[in-house]
Amino acid sequence: MDYLLLISSANEGNKGISVNALNGSSLANNFKDSVVDTGALCTVGGSSSFAGQGNSCDYVVAAQSQKPIINVYHWGKSQIHYQCHIQEITTALACDPSGTYLIGGTKRGWIYMWELASGKLLTSFQAHYKSITQLHCTKRGEFFFSASEDGMVRAWDLCSVVGTAEASSAGSKQSGMKPFRSWSPHTLAVKGMYVAEYGSSIRVLTCSMDRSVVVFDLYSNRQCHRIAMPQALTSLTCNSTADRAFIGASNGKIFIVDLTLVAATKVASHVPVTTTSTIFTSLQKTLHGGSLEEATSTSILDGHTKAVVSLCVTSDDQRLISGSEDGTVRVWDSGTQQCLHDLAQPRAVSNVLVLRRPETLQNSSIYRPKMTPFEHLKKYTDNTKGSRVKVAQVAPTIFGSTLPSSLSGRVIVNADKDAVGAGDEMGLLDKQEALLAASAQSDVVSSDVDDEPEGSELPSKPDAGRKRAAELADATDFLSFAATPTALQSKAKKQK
Repeated sequence: MDYLLLISSANEGNKGISVNALNGSSLANNFKDSVVDTGALCTVGGSSSFAGQGNSCDYVVAAQSQKPIINVYHWGKSQIHYQCHIQEITTALACDPSGTYLIGGTKRGWIYMWELASGKLLTSFQAHYKSITQLHCTKRGEFFFSASEDGMVRAWDLCSVVGTAEASSAGSKQSGMKPFRSWSPHTLAVKGMYVAEYGSSIRVLTCSMDRSVVVFDLYSNRQCHRIAMPQALTSLTCNSTADRAFIGASNGKIFIVDLTLVAATKVASHVPVTTTSTIFTSLQKTLHGGSLEEATSTSILDGHTKAVVSLCVTSDDQRLISGSEDGTVRVWDSGTQQCLHDLAQPRAVSNVLVLRRPETLQNSSIYRPKMTPFEHLKKYTDNTKGSRVKVAQVAPTIFGSTLPSSLSGRVIVNADKDAVGAGDEMGLLDKQEALLAASAQSDVVSSDVDDEPEGSELPSKPDAGRKRAAELADATDFLSFAATPTALQSKAKKQK
């Protein structure tokens, strides 16, 4: 089977994502102008992609390490297809299997979610206290997981997140989003994560700079295994059956652990499955009393000279691909554990992704339309601060009081909540005064309107603006404070 490798770098001196064949040959259609951190590269599209196969993609998405920008590419074009300006620098990206949602994690620990078909920013909320390092979705798309430098791993119900966003004020920022599960298994930054699905059960494997690998069961909310390693760990992946774990270390070594044997030996030696003790010491005492490799069936691949930051396995489990900060990408035979190819890169590697070669690259005469819709990502939600203030034509008097000539025929409608105090516990007269003060300051207040749909701009002429606003407004905001004129008039007299 023919595979492709997407290789990115976090070094400014090598701006681009190279596309290589598995045998090491470079292809012509490399993607330009991208500097990507580890975990900030993903693909969009899968079984429904135009490649005609189940493990390819329609788009390649890369978050820039130095700028709040997400670049989107598609096959056959080396230049950027979309350059999307977002609110924060994104450090991790993931897309659900159906290509419906794109999820991004930032340096401040916030998660942003976009709907790809419209480009709409659905929600943003604080998920962690430090930078998010990893994001992963389940194969069925019901959950996604986030890992952070704060040592925490959290599981999120995708439907609940989307539903909460729609129920809130048009998807505005939220700090109280509740995770489905929250674990604190590590004392240092989590650098690698893998989601293993065994039928109806889901288990999450994480590795950290604290030299440990932890396995959690999602539904039972239990810690299944904790494996201690001799080095700080920087990456993690598994084969398709999730019975072998490949763990990259900071010294360039790759550890291979047979998870099935580990579980069997723990049960055979009467060690509780939920134990938090390390298996290296317990198994040496109870099972073999010998070497580390005998007790845990751990193999070591030695070839890199610096930290292994990215690991991936082909869908047939025959090849393991590793990327390192030493500027090399190695292709290993997972059975014989021999290095087959050594791909030298001009700079340190940050990400390596493996996918099947699209048919359009195999044969230029083949054309397949893109099955996954992807629109330009919006920077803000539909209801954000700085949205354009609309005006509506109303009567020249309010509650019997004549308005100043400069404000006659105008009242603010649908203004920003923070500007007019909507939602606060202020009286209706206070709202009225705030509205009038806001309209007196400026005819039109506008900022951050890059993402407004076409046709939302107000006409430049005041008369045309009043006419346009009058067509759009249904006078609901006016009636909200005109409903109780007696109370408002008495309050106004007291103030005088």
